[in-house]
Amino acid sequence: NVVLISFALVVIYQIIGIAIVSFAPDFRLALTVGSGFTAIAFSFAAYTFPMEGLPRSMQYLAQLFPYAHFMKYYVNRAIKGIPMEMTWQPLLALLLFGLLLIVAYPMFVKKIKSGGYEKI
Repeated sequence: NVVLISFALVVIYQIIGIAIVSFAPDFRLALTVGSGFTAIAFSFAAYTFPMEGLPRSMQYLAQLFPYAHFMKYYVNRAIKGIPMEMTWQPLLALLLFGLLLIVAYPMFVKKIKSGGYEKI
């Protein structure tokens, strides 16, 4: 079960990568946004510092990163042994991140078919 959610996290970050590449006007901006998104995600993972200890605004901001939801699920299931019925919220959040593919994929295909980014 934890292995499947770990695989799902990798797929979700691939989807986010597709979305960033699809929306960015050039590859340099896509790399910058992707790197920044990932670096900040580790800060809001709530593994070394509890989410409840963060200011309320930062708690809301942390919800924008799939890794925070993954860590909540992982800690609850793998470490604490909490039953699945009580840990469905992080799974729902990860599913919502997966829905980003519906928006990003058509734009990604269009960008690939047009030859990628504009040449400067």
